This record gives sequence, structure tokens and C-alpha cells, in this order.
Amino acid sequence: MADTKTGFINTPSGVERSMQTIHGALLLEETIVLLGMKAKTIDFKQYDTETAASNVFAKLVVELKKADVQKGNYFIELPNGNLLRKGQIMAIELITTLYKGFILRNEYDDIVDFVSLPDESKHETFKVELLKALEVKGLKTKLYQPDWDELGLR
Repeated sequence: MADTKTGFINTPSGVERSMQTIHGALLLEETIVLLGMKAKTIDFKQYDTETAASNVFAKLVVELKKADVQKGNYFIELPNGNLLRKGQIMAIELITTLYKGFILRNEYDDIVDFVSLPDESKHETFKVELLKALEVKGLKTKLYQPDWDELGLR
């Protein structure tokens, strides 16, 4: 990713965009999707291979984690590696049918991500840890980011 002015980032498709307008970054096999408000797709790039997309996504995650936090709306990294701003996660819906895991929804009830967790014994741990990360805290409190690796959820 090329150098840009402070607070901006070159997106995978090559657009220079303010990091504050990015509310989610999803890696879906060989495709990177950036979400804006209301889970709207604001950037999309498909790569030839999953490896190529993963490499670009890893750099993108590092840059987005440096973004200034406004009004406590920081990025939370999920066990699947995707990033969502705290304000994008308003509902956590457990799915135990064909696909096991959690659907994450925004305030408009749009699906913003799916976290696959086939091991049902890990469902409660995921929910508790995500709720801790979403908990409203005082301004001086350190933001909580679950260590999904340590918890055995990645």
C-alpha cells in the first residue's frame, strides 16, 4: 500500500479513502471487501489466489488498526481475521443448523459477518469474549481485544 496523507489509506482497489469511513474489512477467500456505514460495500477487490488476497489483507489490517478511534468506535478483530468496528456489531446470533457459528448484525439488522465455530463447546467463550470487547467503558480504559488464539478459537 502506497504512502497517503495521515488518516487516509489506499484501498485494495486503489482508491484513497479516509480510514474513518471504513467500518469493516473482510477477507472472503480470494476477495477483500471493505464495508462502510450500514454494511454497504465501499471497496471490493478479487485476487487470483487466496494467498495473494491474504498478503494484501494482512497489510491492510495493520494499517486499519492504526486508525484514530472516534467516539469509542474502534476495530475488533474476529477469530476469522476480519475487522469490524465496535459500532457495527449490534446483534450476535447463534446458528446451530447446517452452519455452526455466529451471525453478526448491525443496527439495521444487516448481516456484517459470519464467524464459523463448528465446535459447540466454544460458543459460549466466543460470545462472552465478544461482549467484553463491545462493553462500553470509560474514556481512559484500555480497549479489550480478545486473544482468539489463546482462547483456542482461531
